[in-house]
Amino acid sequence: MKKNLFRGIMLLTACTMLMVGCKKDNSQQQEPDQPDQPTKAKLVSAVLEYSLEVNDDMRLAADFTVSYFDANGQVQTEKLTSNSWSKTVNAALPAKLGVRVVAVQKEGFNPADYEKMTMLKSYSTTTYCLDENGNKVGKEIGGVSSSLTLAGEKVPAYFEKYQDYFLQTLYSVDADGNKTNLDEWK
Repeated sequence: MKKNLFRGIMLLTACTMLMVGCKKDNSQQQEPDQPDQPTKAKLVSAVLEYSLEVNDDMRLAADFTVSYFDANGQVQTEKLTSNSWSKTVNAALPAKLGVRVVAVQKEGFNPADYEKMTMLKSYSTTTYCLDENGNKVGKEIGGVSSSLTLAGEKVPAYFEKYQDYFLQTLYSVDADGNKTNLDEWK
């Protein structure tokens, strides 16, 4: 029994010495050169994807004008001629991007002719930056969808509350891709 105990201790000692020896050999090996950290590609532009949809009742009651900043930072204006409108603008950084929708009750629209009208609107925005390799950097998605059924006589008040603008998304993006929301349409 003492012999077996002695042999066990010797075997355990030999295994420990081998493990320590292996550890020393591993620690003496040179670590491979670490590759350089990849550099971030330079951001070159900001993109705004915008879509708007309204229903027939909305277009029957109001005229919609859509203004947006184009790739050169100039405001462009279009009349809404169907129930949907979409635009993608890709502007060099720094950029000012935005879309503004104005709704004005149509001349000749008589709300008394309509017992009920449904005001259905939906819009969505997607914004991101592109780097010099064309890769999308960052992403922000937003949108609203709402439906409201009104007595015809209440339709003028619905549009009146939006007398400054019906919908608006406006912001600036600096050279580093930082986005700042803006309030004033200038």
